[in-house]
Amino acid sequence: CGFERTSGRRTCTLNRDGTEVVRSLFHNKRNSTLITVSVYAADHYTTLRCRATPLASLKDGITSTGIDLFEEESLRWPGFVEFDDVNGKVLTYSATDKLYKVWSMADPSKVLYRLPDETIEEIKISPGIMLIMQKRQDGLLPLLVRCIETGQVLSEFSQSIEPGKKINIVEQFNEKLILKQEDEPLRIVDLLTQSVVQVPNARFRDPSAFIFLYEYNTFLAFEHDKVTVWDFNGSLVRQFENHNLFFPYAGIDHTSVIYITQAQDVIISMCRDVLESEAGSSNQVSIHVSSILTGRCLAELDQNKGDGPKISALGYNEHYGDIITGDEDGYLQIWSN
Repeated sequence: CGFERTSGRRTCTLNRDGTEVVRSLFHNKRNSTLITVSVYAADHYTTLRCRATPLASLKDGITSTGIDLFEEESLRWPGFVEFDDVNGKVLTYSATDKLYKVWSMADPSKVLYRLPDETIEEIKISPGIMLIMQKRQDGLLPLLVRCIETGQVLSEFSQSIEPGKKINIVEQFNEKLILKQEDEPLRIVDLLTQSVVQVPNARFRDPSAFIFLYEYNTFLAFEHDKVTVWDFNGSLVRQFENHNLFFPYAGIDHTSVIYITQAQDVIISMCRDVLESEAGSSNQVSIHVSSILTGRCLAELDQNKGDGPKISALGYNEHYGDIITGDEDGYLQIWSN
């Protein structure tokens, strides 16, 4: 649903009918549209379908102007669609056609290039490039670096790996390659000099998520309920005070309750506060606003007094400074600065 920010009045419903389940939303700043990614009951909710609706229409309560995207693509699982806001690209994969396609976000009807999946295991996107993992070969992981704009191969190399061990992380940040296998040291490889920095597994466990901080040449690692900041020398740069992440559903690391500002200097997240008292310890969930640069907690918002509904999504309006939360009962709240 769409709502007016100031009055809270509902202006429109994005679902076309009762059989459509909207899985995700994406704000396409390149052409001022809102993209919905949905599944439908007709095929047992197995195929992703995308639709772009002008924001100007949604403000007027009009949803009929939405245009279907990628109509000729078979996005049935394990097919997917991925939106790359940094480079202004969309990546789709059709398991039926065994084909990856890269599209322009400014004009999502335009295919920039195609990549057959004959040897592709996974694609990771970074500013300006795509890192393509290919099928393993005798203790080696072949890698390709392609230009995100043209698909041209910029470099091709192989990285040694431990046979039989699951690969948890392969990422590229400028000239650095980050590689982490299950129960193995973290390796930071300089692709220019081939020098390798290793961080013992005891110091850097297998993280559930990994985010580059491009503005500060560091990265965030998420492990269970902890967040840490590391540099490319393999040093632990920062930990966060009073910061135990809370995920609303057990066993799921839900990034929808974590927000990092565009300046990459603040993280807003759901945290569990362990309170000690004479009656024993109790867990209170609150929203924490923390500085990524210092690790200090800048503010705490008590979102759940008593046994209220769990927050299931969290966002931040950088223009107005509002924190927006949604709960499992379907209600939205705006926390004004």
